[in-house]
Amino acid sequence: MLGATLTVVLALALGACSVRQATNDFPAATSPAPRSSSATVTRGDITPVLSLNGTVGAGVPVAITAPRDGVFHVDARGRMSITTSDGTALDLTRPAAYTAITATQADGASVVEGLPVATAVYSGFAISAPVSPEQLLRFTSAPVSARAQVSGAGGPFDCSLLDPRPSSAADGQTAVGCAVPSTQRVIAGLTAVLSVRFPTTHDALVLPVEAVAGTAGDGSVYVRQGDRVVEKDVVLGASDGYRIAILDGLSEGDTVVIPSPSLLGADDG
Repeated sequence: MLGATLTVVLALALGACSVRQATNDFPAATSPAPRSSSATVTRGDITPVLSLNGTVGAGVPVAITAPRDGVFHVDARGRMSITTSDGTALDLTRPAAYTAITATQADGASVVEGLPVATAVYSGFAISAPVSPEQLLRFTSAPVSARAQVSGAGGPFDCSLLDPRPSSAADGQTAVGCAVPSTQRVIAGLTAVLSVRFPTTHDALVLPVEAVAGTAGDGSVYVRQGDRVVEKDVVLGASDGYRIAILDGLSEGDTVVIPSPSLLGADDG
């Protein structure tokens, strides 16, 4: 159940890459800081969720982005589509609730997935939630659903993202918009929490986040090997805020020391 205090940070894989050699190797008895606990690499499913604070508004501006790589088309009536390399035509027509739709790419322009191709205004109520630069990379993987709760306006409800990717809001901020269903009684200016769910990573190698230094791409851990503790580089995947996927560098059953290298202090050892 989404609540107003929900805060979940997630991390997505930035691509597979080679794991470097261990950068530290020392006896466990002379390790640089006390070892409080350990964790075992296990397998599990991770569903990343990003929680954002937003505001209810009316007439929310939104960018329409290309759903796939392809060629952008706009006809004399303003109807827009993307033709992919395999000849599939993807209609970008928006429902009547969208007004002031203006193409920002020329007819026949080659576009890549995620590129804004038009601007529009959503005339109904919608939640606009700013997205920080650090959070933007989460949206390289398209969200699968969104759920929101408006302060003082009842329980959580499902909402539809105006576009699967954040775009520039009226105040110049980068924000993600979600349409408030007509069954929800709201007024402009109410605060809200928007929870965006991303695809689940199934059967991944996972560790608690406190066992890993880093949140995206390259990271490092302390692995116990017999009577020694070895610092190893790893490649990180998605996180649900509690556990993080390990894409490379460890095997199921490995024992990792907590806290992680970054929590031990840069001057230790």
